[in-house]
Amino acid sequence: MKANNTILPTVYKFEVVKYNKHDTIYQLCFGQYPSQLITETVKIEKFQGYSKAYNLGLYFRVKDKSSWKESKQVTGLWKTTRLNHYYGDHRIKEGKTLLLFKIDPESQTMCVYEYPKGYYPNRNVIDSLINQL
Repeated sequence: MKANNTILPTVYKFEVVKYNKHDTIYQLCFGQYPSQLITETVKIEKFQGYSKAYNLGLYFRVKDKSSWKESKQVTGLWKTTRLNHYYGDHRIKEGKTLLLFKIDPESQTMCVYEYPKGYYPNRNVIDSLINQL
């Protein structure tokens, strides 16, 4: 989808349904469902340092199985210059797809911006997109 040479993401809005010690569970309240990637229930987990990743703050997991442990961990959320704004990617055989996250602790909501399959620009473009949210 393009409008004036701008690639438009699909937007999903989630509301908090449960806080746990190391994660927060969200329920979809706005957005097209079903999606190939996004499920009705998702989780943001704190990065525990169990991988070699750096500059990670959180992980994004979708509930596509009966338990969270078996469900798909889609991406790590990399920190940006804006507070509570993160970016990540969904890796598939054809390449990576950009995902942007905007978490609002006050309203207990999270917006996920899923760009078209295969769209993953350089970091300068990602920063520009984040600043437009």
